[in-house]
Amino acid sequence: MAGPSIGTWVKVKNKSGRMTARVLAKKFGGGEYEQGQVITQSEYQSFQKKRAEAIAQDSKGKKKDDSLPSKFSLSDYADPFLLDTVAITSNKKSKMSSAEVDKMADALLAGGGIVNPLIVRQTGNDKYEVVEGHAQFQAIQRAKEKNKSFELTRAIVLNYNDGTKKNLGRLNDEAVMEQASLLKRFPREVPPGAASAKPKPKTSGYDLNDYNDYSLVDIVSVKTPAKKGDVPDRDVEALARSYLKGNGNIRPFILRRTGPEDFEVVAGQKEFLAAQRAKELVPSFEMVRGVILNSKNTEGIMYQLGNSR
Repeated sequence: MAGPSIGTWVKVKNKSGRMTARVLAKKFGGGEYEQGQVITQSEYQSFQKKRAEAIAQDSKGKKKDDSLPSKFSLSDYADPFLLDTVAITSNKKSKMSSAEVDKMADALLAGGGIVNPLIVRQTGNDKYEVVEGHAQFQAIQRAKEKNKSFELTRAIVLNYNDGTKKNLGRLNDEAVMEQASLLKRFPREVPPGAASAKPKPKTSGYDLNDYNDYSLVDIVSVKTPAKKGDVPDRDVEALARSYLKGNGNIRPFILRRTGPEDFEVVAGQKEFLAAQRAKELVPSFEMVRGVILNSKNTEGIMYQLGNSR
């Protein structure tokens, strides 16, 4: 009888005299037998030994893909810190004009702060330096000048420890920076009218409730208009793996609620394909970070999306 293409069907005669069909992979010597050939139990065991040796030799020297976790739990997702802005420094100036910085500051005050967290490096006890997000930080400083109670900002902290050299944030710093680099291949969509949005800044009394939550949202409850093929598969795969190797998405998706627990992606539509791919690779990767639009923050967030650099 014809056997499957992966190898050769043989009949193994066991001690009771019955025949049991087996498939011998051609890659490991199965090709030396004919289809339907009867072999002894000892011959089959010999083949199994050869196969084990061949597999060991075949995998020798190959780098294992041990970078992906076998499971993902709630504690594995990065939760950006709210840091005091006076504890942060930046050694770079953005190319925004003074007027552009001023308008972006108004957007931050109207939109619950920045929608993309800074990436900062801890340089000392409660001291941080901006690694990614220099233009945002300039707007943050201006916003604080306009509203003294605007004291905090969201940030992903690298090298975070309490003096014991333990990474309390449980961040894979290398994966965070890899993801930041990959995200440059996924420019954010600019919703219609976003560039001309006119946010009304809150000029006093900023408290914790005014800052956006970076909510954890179930991937299956989110829809995106982006489809497979909109971006190269290799980019989607690379970003998906960076989500898994790191601590989920460091740039929150901008979401609009369409039901009590249902959402659509407003910004980050194509990169959401990577979140879906990450869930295929590791099914327990079930959540993403997102900022949910509401009546208070929409204009400020829209302006940020339409005018970010």
